[in-house]
Amino acid sequence: MGSGAGQIGLIDRPNEACFGPAAIAPDAAGNLAILDKVNRKIVLVSAGSLREIPLPEQMNEPQDLLAAYKGYAVAGAFGDVMMLDEDGRLLDTAKVHHNPEQGSVRIFPVSSTELELQSLSGDSSKVGLPLDKVGGLIKQQVIASGYKPQPAAAPDRAVLVNETVDGPLRRIDVVSSMRITGVRVIWADHDEALVAIQESRLLPNPASFVRLAHFDAFAKPVTAAYVPAESFGCDIRRPYAALKDGRVVSLSFPGSERLFLQTVQFKPIGDVQPIPLAAVSDAVLVANEDNILKSLEQANGTSDAGLVSLPSIGRASILDRARAALSYPWRLSAVNYLHADTENLCAPPAKIWERPARLNDMSEQEAVGVPYRWGGYLSTLAAFQSHLSEGRLAGDICTCRGGNCVHPQATGMDCSGFVSYAWSTGKYFTTASLPGKNVSTPITWVDLQPGDIVNKARSHVMLVEKVQMAPEGRLITVIESTPRPKRCGGVCRNTYTESSLRERQYLPFRRLSVMD
Repeated sequence: MGSGAGQIGLIDRPNEACFGPAAIAPDAAGNLAILDKVNRKIVLVSAGSLREIPLPEQMNEPQDLLAAYKGYAVAGAFGDVMMLDEDGRLLDTAKVHHNPEQGSVRIFPVSSTELELQSLSGDSSKVGLPLDKVGGLIKQQVIASGYKPQPAAAPDRAVLVNETVDGPLRRIDVVSSMRITGVRVIWADHDEALVAIQESRLLPNPASFVRLAHFDAFAKPVTAAYVPAESFGCDIRRPYAALKDGRVVSLSFPGSERLFLQTVQFKPIGDVQPIPLAAVSDAVLVANEDNILKSLEQANGTSDAGLVSLPSIGRASILDRARAALSYPWRLSAVNYLHADTENLCAPPAKIWERPARLNDMSEQEAVGVPYRWGGYLSTLAAFQSHLSEGRLAGDICTCRGGNCVHPQATGMDCSGFVSYAWSTGKYFTTASLPGKNVSTPITWVDLQPGDIVNKARSHVMLVEKVQMAPEGRLITVIESTPRPKRCGGVCRNTYTESSLRERQYLPFRRLSVMD
């Protein structure tokens, strides 16, 4: 992992959202194409070799990737779609209107020569790019995208139909021993199909699962495999792919900024055992992270005995406080932009301050939204303004696994500091302690309401602003403080599918003493 040649970018640190590869896709030559959004490049992996294709500078926040017969289509967070040839030369671009606050985009092939860009809410827009320049899209991806869900007779059933397919595979019937929350064909030919199935159960404990199933030419399931939690450890959109040689591979995020490519092991349908999407803890790593998070709490004056009970607060007040931080106007004075004795560089333990990228080149300009600061907590927005008046540095996205990266002369809020502020806890709590019984209570996803949180212990936490239904399932709009991507660097609004949050092992919690 890293930013050099042959390396893939991965940022996975305590109390910070994980950022890593956005998607993987098979190409016509048998390579696996990995969209490295951290380092802004496509990495091509084949037997014993790696090749890199840098992305054009104008590609903002790459989010999805499709391979064509002679090139690649890449989509960005703002609706930019670019066609690159096999050597990375930019062939053409298109722009589709998309608000990144409404969630990630995904590229879908409508035909071998036509693309659509789809949002989480189900909105789709045609992408006017001449795909003949890259030989058209790979047949199996086009066939897979043609399957549409149909009404099913029961929650443990799903039906997919592709009107363009002749024969038994025109219709695929999926059956589960659990509730089916989502289903998608990810690879199909006229004699086989690979289907991804999202499943859930409430008892004995709430759990989610992702199962991959192979269907034969007669549309009968023959083998299956459950995808382990490590494949969804980061913000990846497409974590598995079917290669030309028949293998199915997935990325694995085992923690500690590590990344592996592994072959999925399929078994006959009757022999496969469900694997829940729950993190597999490493005792040494968790203990180390807990020590780091505890030091963050101590730096903010929080101790185990620091809170006896939370005062009551209404949901409307929680949301008002969150939105106030999101829209807070302030001026980035020169003294808040840079200190003569502080280098803008994250290289712990000696150099521990890095300005949020969105604030670069904004000295003496107006800004909106409280910036991200590692280990940062504010009880009020007036405290933030006071810190600015004192000459503190605005924000700090330098986070680390070892040592103290909390810069004493910076101001802002990290993810859990923001939730602690919005919840009016009166103290700073980390993602490890927010689920504590003196702060919150676990709830089911069905019960999730505005003002609740979705939390991944020792990683990231987000405040729920809105829950709504969409073709992709339930959509959850959140307000969160995150150091990345470039457009955020502090408190911002984003939208995710419930299924993607479940896959990444987030859990819902409700503040104690909250009033409807």
